[in-house]
Amino acid sequence: MLSGALEAIRSARKTKTMTVDGIWATVGSTNLDTRSFALNDEVNAVVYHNEVVGQLEKIFAEDLTYSRKVDFEQWRSRGPFRFAASSSIFR
Repeated sequence: MLSGALEAIRSARKTKTMTVDGIWATVGSTNLDTRSFALNDEVNAVVYHNEVVGQLEKIFAEDLTYSRKVDFEQWRSRGPFRFAASSSIFR
């Protein structure tokens, strides 16, 4: 799973965004899993508009320039702060 993992170097966004086929997107605070849908009070907007979705894809591509690929060994050897920040207690 971590073979394609990315770490954001600079990001203030907590938004979860998903685009499909360049014409449909969902944007919001909801984690896309059953538990979040059932227990959390969060909101997402669904967009069906190719120009808006294209803009979201451009933003994502720009964000990738501020990210770096992390392999399993790098992830496993992260320091205590990064370990704590990625643990479920802070989510």
